[in-house]
Amino acid sequence: MEVTQEIPDEVAASLVDAGTTARNAVRRGLAPGEYGPARYLVLGGGPVGLFVGELLVKAGQPVVFVEANAMRRAALAERGFVVAPSVAAAEGHFSTVIDCAGSPDLVPGALELLRPHGCYLVVGYSRIPAFDLSVVSRRELRVEGVRSGRRSDLEDILALVASGRLSAPPISTWPLEEINSALRSLREGDVLGKAVVIFPSA
Repeated sequence: MEVTQEIPDEVAASLVDAGTTARNAVRRGLAPGEYGPARYLVLGGGPVGLFVGELLVKAGQPVVFVEANAMRRAALAERGFVVAPSVAAAEGHFSTVIDCAGSPDLVPGALELLRPHGCYLVVGYSRIPAFDLSVVSRRELRVEGVRSGRRSDLEDILALVASGRLSAPPISTWPLEEINSALRSLREGDVLGKAVVIFPSA
């Protein structure tokens, strides 16, 4: 794919899953709202969520983020997004929730923020021991899953970033011998965007 030659290897590596998944999620989520204009709530401001937000804005759609991590909230605000620290703090109701956080605590409250016939798109995985599904029936909501995307999604994302029409997520790099440090930083929430491990050149 020639476009990968126009961006650094570590940037291309950061786009393979996050960008592709986000492109698929936005394609699935772009639908007119039956009860008012479309309005999107994105859970999680990591690399996938950031791409989802930027792609929605590029499509002319209003976006609100929920992000618990203060460092990521500040980064999202710098990019011009409306950001709430919790689902309870998100104002209004939404036609679509795109869950990129995979946090079970967010799911019940986010479902309650959906308008009738709204859609809850599951991107981030979470295991929920128990919660009340009655809101899904009462409002005739749709719950759909998103897993990665097509080759064409990756090509689109690579082209958008290479042309400057879309920003890559912040990237932190570690040499291979420090991979444990990279994993620890991810677990502790100290990585703003993507963690990329650099292998020694042959």
